[in-house]
Amino acid sequence: MREIKYRAFYDNMMFDTACINTYYENVVLLATNKEQAEYITEINKKALINSKNMLSVEISKAIIQQYTGLKDKNGTEIYEGDIVKRCIFDIEEVIGTVIWIDEGFTGFMLKVADNDPNKTGCYHCYPIGRGECDDDDSDRCGDEVIGNIYENPELLEGRE
Repeated sequence: MREIKYRAFYDNMMFDTACINTYYENVVLLATNKEQAEYITEINKKALINSKNMLSVEISKAIIQQYTGLKDKNGTEIYEGDIVKRCIFDIEEVIGTVIWIDEGFTGFMLKVADNDPNKTGCYHCYPIGRGECDDDDSDRCGDEVIGNIYENPELLEGRE
């Protein structure tokens, strides 16, 4: 069974999450580096809260992304919104965005724009997971995370 966890993009930073409370409609962000810890400390200080590594924010102000349960070939966890490079049958290299599809084939997919200039707005969806080129039984797949749509949108320029 895959691990269920989330991350959140908030105020131009990507955070791990401690919990998501849908009743109170908030998400608790975790600082995982010095920049985030300083940011959280400063905000909490203004609110007279003594916490250096956790910040509670409204869900509507953060972009929540779910973990797919997979890691790329380098051991990087793959989340919704990640930009991923994939080799298709050792012939073609494609770059796309990890999305959740809840119709027809339900699950995480890699959405890749069609390269044909006559098919503007068309795209292909490839299931995220172990593929035909993966040769072991680990939780890693042959894909490679190269960024995400919030921090690195330039990686998709000319591809959508």
